[in-house]
Amino acid sequence: YASHWLFHAMSSRKVVATFFHRTMAGASSAVLLGIAFIAVYREMFETVIFFRGLLLETPGAHAAVAAGALVGLAALGVLVALFQKLGRKLKPRPLLLTCGLLLCGLAVLMVGNGVRSLQEVGLLPLTVWGGFQLPALGVYATREGLLSQAMVLAALVASALWTVTRGTAQRTAA
Repeated sequence: YASHWLFHAMSSRKVVATFFHRTMAGASSAVLLGIAFIAVYREMFETVIFFRGLLLETPGAHAAVAAGALVGLAALGVLVALFQKLGRKLKPRPLLLTCGLLLCGLAVLMVGNGVRSLQEVGLLPLTVWGGFQLPALGVYATREGLLSQAMVLAALVASALWTVTRGTAQRTAA
């Protein structure tokens, strides 16, 4: 949903320009500082929750988690340096489209792993539909997991189609 909203908001430059104009004209530096603080605090809170869950999921692998975090931090540094050099040449639409597709894939993966975790603790029934599984992609051969992933995938496709048809209708009206 967030990626589709972002694509829609990106296409309406007038709304974005109005927002920045009003924000800079009427907001004090304290308000902007508060908004920036809340945004950074929220991201750090999510990061702490993610690492806490990762450490709970992999007992005894603290060094591997720390090494993965350092590799991720190094990769982030390389990407920032790369984007600073290529930033002016890159078009934002393909980049945001790629990020949106990755987020959609992660949503399907997380639903599969979440259903599987609930099945392992006995909160959801487990009906096996075959012998295949791809744990790295969150795909397990259970009816509940596959149907949940199919519903999420259908919702994402419906949202994408709605966004495309709405954008086409707006361009046709203009």
